[in-house]
Amino acid sequence: MAGAGDLLALTTADGHTVYPSFQLDHGVVVEHLGDVLRILRHGIDDPWAWALWLTGHPSSPTPGFTPPSRVEQLRAGEAQTVLVAAEHTAYAWRS
Repeated sequence: MAGAGDLLALTTADGHTVYPSFQLDHGVVVEHLGDVLRILRHGIDDPWAWALWLTGHPSSPTPGFTPPSRVEQLRAGEAQTVLVAAEHTAYAWRS
């Protein structure tokens, strides 16, 4: 699945490949994760950057409010929001 771009595989400093658990929801790959990973790949070929982007929280104009991470948004069925954000991020990374 990682080779097809549907699952995130990270290589550690000591050369081991790990598969972060945040990309699973009750043992199943989070829906649309592969779509997001394929979009991000067009911006930068850095799986660690993708992992940070997926687990980081977008900025919020509302003081004291922390929006859900992008992977949490995917779990909540907000795929379109995340896909659009991924397109914008990939574009910015290419620039």
